[in-house]
Amino acid sequence: MDTGIPNTQKKIGRLKSLIFLLSFFYFSTSFAFAQQLSGSYTIGVSADYPTFSDAVSALTSNGISGPVTFDVQTGTYTEQILLGAITGASETNTITFQSQSGIAEDVVIQYAATGTADNYVIRFDSGSHYVLKNIKVLALGTTYARTIHAQGDIQNISIEGCVIESPDTGIANGDRGNVVFEPSTSSHIKLIDNAIQGGSVGLNYKGGTAGTYRAPGFELRDNEIEGAYAYGVFLQYLTDAVIEGNTVTMRTVPWSQSYSMKLDNVEGAVRVIGNRLSGSIYEGLSVSSGQAAADTPGLVANNWIQNIGNFRTVYLSSNSHLYFYHNSLNAIDDRTGAYPMHYSGGFGNTGNRITNNIFKSNGAVAIYVSNSNALEEMDYNDLYTSGTYLAQLGTSEQFGDLASWQSRWGVDANSLSFDPHFASDTDLTASSPALANAGTPLTEVPTDINGVTRDATPSIGANEIDTNALTPLSGTYTINPSGTGDRNFTTIQSTVEAMEQNGVAGPVIFEIASGVYEEQVHIGDIAGGSESNTVTYESATSNREDVVLQFASQAEATNHVVLLENASDLVFRNLTVKALNTNYAFTFRGVNRLDNILIEGCRMESPDTEVDVVDRGNVRLELSNSSGIRIVGSQIVGGRASLYYSGGGSSYRAPGFELRDNEIEGAYAYGVFLQYLTDAVIEGNTVTMRTVPWSQSYSMKLDNVEGAVRVIGNRLS
Repeated sequence: MDTGIPNTQKKIGRLKSLIFLLSFFYFSTSFAFAQQLSGSYTIGVSADYPTFSDAVSALTSNGISGPVTFDVQTGTYTEQILLGAITGASETNTITFQSQSGIAEDVVIQYAATGTADNYVIRFDSGSHYVLKNIKVLALGTTYARTIHAQGDIQNISIEGCVIESPDTGIANGDRGNVVFEPSTSSHIKLIDNAIQGGSVGLNYKGGTAGTYRAPGFELRDNEIEGAYAYGVFLQYLTDAVIEGNTVTMRTVPWSQSYSMKLDNVEGAVRVIGNRLSGSIYEGLSVSSGQAAADTPGLVANNWIQNIGNFRTVYLSSNSHLYFYHNSLNAIDDRTGAYPMHYSGGFGNTGNRITNNIFKSNGAVAIYVSNSNALEEMDYNDLYTSGTYLAQLGTSEQFGDLASWQSRWGVDANSLSFDPHFASDTDLTASSPALANAGTPLTEVPTDINGVTRDATPSIGANEIDTNALTPLSGTYTINPSGTGDRNFTTIQSTVEAMEQNGVAGPVIFEIASGVYEEQVHIGDIAGGSESNTVTYESATSNREDVVLQFASQAEATNHVVLLENASDLVFRNLTVKALNTNYAFTFRGVNRLDNILIEGCRMESPDTEVDVVDRGNVRLELSNSSGIRIVGSQIVGGRASLYYSGGGSSYRAPGFELRDNEIEGAYAYGVFLQYLTDAVIEGNTVTMRTVPWSQSYSMKLDNVEGAVRVIGNRLS
């Protein structure tokens, strides 16, 4: 068609159009690529982006073409951050928000949520490949107090070196924080070296769903999690998780059903190693429904686990191929439900092992096996209680000592029963020499909780005891404040500390030089002690008037001159033990368990009193379990009750008691009061009450003293 335009002009016009289109395409695509983020940027007042929200908006609008790092200037940022899916993000193209100074407290992100919909400071909403590093995240709301929340599909999230703080709360409610991850699917979530403080729950991560999905790649390492009210850590629906090197300390007054750490349906080759858990009331550590394979077992090892309440410290239920190795457990409540270990095997499960652990109870059984299914091995453990029964099988079978427990069903053949001498209620560093070289080698646990290499024959418990530092005592030593030499001690209590550290390797005798010793003595379980390896404290002159051990107690909790707690195989001979305070006047006091104790030729003196108050002395042995207590040829003078001995309780009668040839005088209420004994011998004693005694006083009272008791040749007046 002839348009009237020459062909040359047409060609020029087409060329111009083509150039315009190419130029437009070039500049538009170049502009788009220029806006994709890559490299380092800053956030702050004088920065690339004034706020976090501005930086997130740029990420969302433009995507990224390489790893991106936002260095955040020092300051407080009051805003919410919603981190979603970003175009171009990947395992290599990560997005990092970090404090420019490297100090978490320098960058504070805070927000006060007002409802369930906005209950977060930072939320991962189907967002992946993010890193939060050295930042403080602060929830300002009390009712809605989550700090970091996650939902949707999240992958490859790392939170490192952060301070994550939710308000202290006294309510068990999920809206009250702290870190809550509840994605539909997830993988490779990592929390490393953070301080997670406060909230109803320190960390709650539900990685998948029941029966359908288990989230892989979770790591919880080297975090300090403290002040949570209901759960320190609650993990569900994970596989091959690593929980290592964390310290979890619950709120001072936590929920009555609180857990330090709970794992539910955490399966595969889970690793719970080197954690320090304390302060829970209900359970310290719960591991349930964790299925693993024989060639890739789960491992719970080198942990300290303490519980302050009247329930179990560790609960293992319905697991397969879970190895519970080299842990130290401490149940400090003295009620019957506060036992360290509760094992319950699910039907169809298999291959569980409990080896080289310490189970210490302050009154309940050390271990309770409600159902032994799936228990492949239980041995080389230290089972210790200050209560009446050491172990329990099922709902009704209780065992008073290790021998009866071993013979019942063939477990714990190489186990022990010694006080581990933990450094404190929460520092479960064991020092009892009885536990050194008492375990069995386990290739899965080559080091202890402190990273120390295990000996070829390792110690029982979480820490390895250095046997090179031990020098067990044996033979005769002196106690003399002015004495010298390797075999002399300057105080009586220092001898106890030496034995607790080193144990004994034979009979030990401490000859005490004449003098007055103003101190309290507290003797517990001594490793190596036995009926043949006794420990004797005696006057060097054999004259009881020459050695006076005295003290003025100031409170009920410390009412004693000599306290025997879970002690055995001791002899006190030719000593004077004198209580100086009228209100707190116990001379010898025994608590928890005592076995094979002899007091011979001694004088126990408590102030004269005319008040019927228990704390006013004199010898008081109030025990949950005991045997072989003997008081022979001694004088017991003064006090509200000269001798009170309760050997057990309604379900236990203490055997082996002897009270022979003693002079007991000056008591106000009871000369002798004996309870819960069997086959006792009370012979040849003279009991003379105070000149003006209590109107309801007894020279001698026997209550629930059963069996072939012998009360012979005594003079009571």
